[in-house]
Amino acid sequence: MAGTPQKEDGFTPIANEIMEALMRVNLSAYESRVLWFLFRKTYGWNKKTDWITLSQFSECIGLDRRLIHRAIKSLSSKKMIVIYRDDTFKIRYGFQKDFKKWKLSSKKMTVINKDDGVSSKEMTRLSSIQIPTRESITKETIQKKNTLSSGKPNLACPQKEIIELYHTILPELPQVRTWPESNQKILRTRWKEEPERQNLSWWESYFKYIHESTFLTGRETDFTADLEWVVRPKNMTKIINGRYHKQKHGGIMAWLTEMQSNSPE
Repeated sequence: MAGTPQKEDGFTPIANEIMEALMRVNLSAYESRVLWFLFRKTYGWNKKTDWITLSQFSECIGLDRRLIHRAIKSLSSKKMIVIYRDDTFKIRYGFQKDFKKWKLSSKKMTVINKDDGVSSKEMTRLSSIQIPTRESITKETIQKKNTLSSGKPNLACPQKEIIELYHTILPELPQVRTWPESNQKILRTRWKEEPERQNLSWWESYFKYIHESTFLTGRETDFTADLEWVVRPKNMTKIINGRYHKQKHGGIMAWLTEMQSNSPE
């Protein structure tokens, strides 16, 4: 019954050592919520790992899929969770209980073991370390980001930023593990061949348009596009012209116009 939870109705066993280690780690609110959900889905069912979709994360946690994707990516980079993928790109998640394997930056977060011999004064100093805020970002970084996001043409193709946009907006598609020179050349060509494509705003819209396609995102058939596929010339032309969208709205330009007209003032 709500308001009177009982252990007899079910509980999630977590070792005290894990709880003590987590007490000493600074995690974002999103990372913490994802981690608690993972505990519930694994330890809560006496399992070490579980198959979990982003839709399940989103529905149970109440967060946008893109925020969840970023939190998962961050936890994975910290080696606090383990991710397994099979040949069909199904994803299985688990918690890395060996906290000595966690990769935590001393500038952002710290895990201190009971036997480390750290003085109480040093503990206080470490606990006061703050996660960098927007104000700590250098002026050069801000100017670079603004230039890439503006409508002004930029012939230098920002491969990394485009890949990050792809991962953020289309987390259901296969992630880019390696990006060889042959793929970089294709992406550079797509970037340079049209002035309107020479800014990140266009690529953000392009990936959002792909997200609307049930075919390209694997919601309709077993086929799932990836970044290499959607930047190849013939495929990109078909996508832009609305070939893979059920609603025949005249392609990406008509779709953008419709989105802008439907957006609140």
